[in-house]
Order: sequence, then C-alpha cells, then structure tokens
Amino acid sequence: MPNKALPLVISAPEPRTLELIFTPPQLARLKAHYRIVETTADGVAKLPADVLAEARYIIGQPPISPETLEAMKALRCVFNVETNLLNNMPYETLFARGIHVVTTGLVFAEPVAELGLAMALNLARNIVDADLAFRKGEELWGGDGNLTARLRQVEPRVQELQNLLREAELAMETFDEVFVRELLQLAHPDKHNDSPLARRVTQRLLAMRGAR
Repeated sequence: MPNKALPLVISAPEPRTLELIFTPPQLARLKAHYRIVETTADGVAKLPADVLAEARYIIGQPPISPETLEAMKALRCVFNVETNLLNNMPYETLFARGIHVVTTGLVFAEPVAELGLAMALNLARNIVDADLAFRKGEELWGGDGNLTARLRQVEPRVQELQNLLREAELAMETFDEVFVRELLQLAHPDKHNDSPLARRVTQRLLAMRGAR
C-alpha cells in the first residue's frame, strides 16, 4: 500500500511521548500502518490545510478551536492520552459529528486504585509519620503507638477518654470552668472519629457541668 494511502495521524501527545505510550513493537506497528505527523499541542492548529483535512486521528489532547475542527473533515477520533478531559476543544461539536474522544482511563485504573488503597492504609495506620518517628528515635510503642489507628475494631483512644472523665470528676470538686471547657474540647467526638464513647463522655461532661 502506498504511503500516501495510509490513514493520517496527528501526534501531539504532550506531556507524554509516543515512546512512552507504546512498546517498541507496537510503535513500529503504528508507524507501519499509519502516516504519523508529529507536532506540538500548540502546533496542531498551524499545520498545513491539507494535513488537517486528511487527519483521521489525533493522539493527544491539543487545543482544537471550532475553526481548526471545521478544517478537519476526515477526523474520526481523538485519543486523549492524559485521561483528563481538558476544556480545550468543542466536545459537543465533536460528538455531533460522530467523532469519538477516548481516554486511557482503563490503563490507569488499577495503579490508581492501588495508590488510593496505599494512601488510605497510610492515613489509617499513620505509617509515614511512624516511619519518620523511628528515624528520629522518637517512635511510640504499644497503645501509645496505636492511639490514632482507624482499622482496629475497637473504639479509639478509650484510655485517653477514660482519663478525661476522671480528670473532669476531679475538676468538678473545685469547678474549674476553664479546665472543664478544655476537657470538652479534647473529648469532642470529631477528635475521636465520632466514637460513641466520645459522645458519651461529652454528654457526661455537659451533664456534670449543668449539675453545678
């Protein structure tokens, strides 16, 4: 098949490159079956009129004005390789003309899900901060190192809340209002993952203060 008869592809895959997107065998296959016109994202609109008119596909997500799109009579699909659907092309017109806009979302789905799980586990178990504490020789052990753990099936900071109640009962003997307010702030359920125990402690503190 003469080279001129091959479908024309405009390649503007910034911030990626064809070498990053395709394995060497697949890149060779692409170049064997398509005419590739490589340019920058901003350079698409500056391509010769005959190139725009023949372009069947675009690899990338370059800005496409309505005027540029009008010149692309043969366009069938835009392969967005960044996955983010940037507001830089007239999507309604594309879809009205039956031109597809596809993304690499499926490629990123598994690694992004793994990253999200890793970040959730880190936040739930305080892994990064615990690692930094170990490096500084300031690590915490036992219950002290698990006060903020969120994966345990027990109410968090139980001992801390019970200590607050004992301190509150002592404070009520002399009725130190400032100290009681501080205890209420420390025991607030928002600081304890909305723990039922935190709510009970807060309610008891309020009742004890009301009884004065």
